Amino acid sequence: MTTLYCAECRSRFEPDDSHVWIQGERRSVDDRNQLEDFAMCPDCWADLTENWGEPV
Repeated sequence: MTTLYCAECRSRFEPDDSHVWIQGERRSVDDRNQLEDFAMCPDCWADLTENWGEPV
């Protein structure tokens, strides 16, 4: 089974544990966009996003 690590605190968890997937897209004017996928534990996600506005 795959083990995931939180992108913020590096804690370890299994894919069937509660977690958040984040996909970051770096947009570039030269059409070389890059996608990166990250996993975070729910507590780190909540701490990170507590002062964010509404999603687009």
